[in-house]
Amino acid sequence: MQTTNDPRQKLRTWEVIAKAEATELESCLLGLTVRTDGVQRVIFKPLACYFLHRGYLVDPFETVIPPHRVKCVKCNGIEFGTCPHYEPPPCKVLEKDWIKVVVCKCDGWKSVRGPRGCSPLATYRDPPYPLICNDEIVACIGNGECEGRLEKRGAWYWYF
Repeated sequence: MQTTNDPRQKLRTWEVIAKAEATELESCLLGLTVRTDGVQRVIFKPLACYFLHRGYLVDPFETVIPPHRVKCVKCNGIEFGTCPHYEPPPCKVLEKDWIKVVVCKCDGWKSVRGPRGCSPLATYRDPPYPLICNDEIVACIGNGECEGRLEKRGAWYWYF
């Protein structure tokens, strides 16, 4: 995929990511171009470690990823750009009643992503995890009570 400022390419990138978030999040790998010490390289992370918010990908540390840095997206049923390899991301699915959440390991922390309309959650904790929709806890996923502390930071909630 070429780096471009073409608005159609930006729209296409976000359309693919939105589809992946809605249908295949647990299997999606994201390739991002980064520049370190003047050297450009591609890093791969689970797509669930980022959240599509107001036209940008954001992480829980409030890092904003513009569309031109997205090199590729690869899932079981979706492929965008050219990912040189594919290994399923370190994610698992937890289910409770009607609710399915995707939990992925992301550089020492975990991303907990629920159904569309629910807020992304970042944590260093093990389950159970609160599911937050419309700024309210609607469920506790996993065995036990959700007794940690929640803090909203940007588009994400942190659970301590």
